[in-house]
Amino acid sequence: MTPAWWRGLAPVQVEVECSGTTHQVLWADGVVRAPNHPEAEVERTLATLAGERIACIELTDIWARHRADLRVLALTSRGPADLITLRPPGQFPGGPRAGPPGRAGRPVPSPPAGAATWSRVSMLSTAAYATGRGPQIGARQRPPMGGGPFDDPLIRLLTTGGRLGDRLAAQVAAIWAERLATGDPSAGGKYPALSAALYGRASAAVRAWLGDPRIDVAVEMIPATERPSISRGESGITAALPFAWISEVWTPGLAVLLGRFTLRTLESDHRHLVLETVGSGLGPTRALTIGL
Repeated sequence: MTPAWWRGLAPVQVEVECSGTTHQVLWADGVVRAPNHPEAEVERTLATLAGERIACIELTDIWARHRADLRVLALTSRGPADLITLRPPGQFPGGPRAGPPGRAGRPVPSPPAGAATWSRVSMLSTAAYATGRGPQIGARQRPPMGGGPFDDPLIRLLTTGGRLGDRLAAQVAAIWAERLATGDPSAGGKYPALSAALYGRASAAVRAWLGDPRIDVAVEMIPATERPSISRGESGITAALPFAWISEVWTPGLAVLLGRFTLRTLESDHRHLVLETVGSGLGPTRALTIGL
């Protein structure tokens, strides 16, 4: 993972109800911490012995457990047009049984009594991505013993507000980009989920770039050693991008600059970025330099 994968990402602060008062949990430079708990290890041990919960520390622990969880990339936003609002049960428009808003901002109908809990957790078959269709809201059965998606610690973290979930998604993407680049065996069985994460973000960026939300976009995940490309055919747009495109281009907001689509980062240091970009006419690529 690039040591400075967080470069260009602004710090995030979220408020947490903890120990009868309001505390802050902070994220900056790739690290999440609970400044109101300087002796976190001691407090964690005492709380465990007493059977109590300390919300701030629990949140940092959830982050640590899910820093490589690919579900994060399925649950967090794929771009400005992909507005996701996760709220605890009972807070949805239409009453306590109403489902969360859909991807286009329209409420999802409530499931039948006792049937299913609407969530974005379910992963669709990779066939949906092969045909250029983005992921849709799916229904998954309610877990036994009365549990639901909002009992999931990861969902609790993503519903804390602010952009903490986006920062966790950035770390997950960076970790898996490194695993792919180094040939980590753990990446072998994860290609469907990784391809889905890349497809969702790249296709949304291409549609926004071209100003056509209905254009068909196919995304091929290529090795980091291959040169990325984008082309137009009879059926729509085809983009060949490495998974690292998410971390290097999409996460820092470089996917579309000055009307051009960014394929990759050519050079990067503390003074400037050099990006390989292409215009909407899909002609030859051009290097774009950004001073920092």
